[in-house]
Amino acid sequence: HGRRTINHIQAGEYVWSSQGLRRVLWAGCTSLSSEVYQLDTENNINLVATECHPIYNKDLDIFVPIGSLKNGDTLEIMACQADGDGEQQEWMGRQDAR
Repeated sequence: HGRRTINHIQAGEYVWSSQGLRRVLWAGCTSLSSEVYQLDTENNINLVATECHPIYNKDLDIFVPIGSLKNGDTLEIMACQADGDGEQQEWMGRQDAR
């Protein structure tokens, strides 16, 4: 297992979510015509998602669509150190959207 890009995730597998380790119920392209956003943080983390994909805005203490983020917003991003048993999880510190 370990880290994989989203396009390699399949239904039935387990992934880390905002609510812990969860089983994937469905995986696939949500829309061929949706606008795609690329978000680069000051810590060189690159996120690519459709405009409605939820991202945790630490300043507002809620999940917001990636398309609503502004330069300087503080994000909280989960980094999973997967070793196959799904027990290791760590939260990276504050990430400022660029």
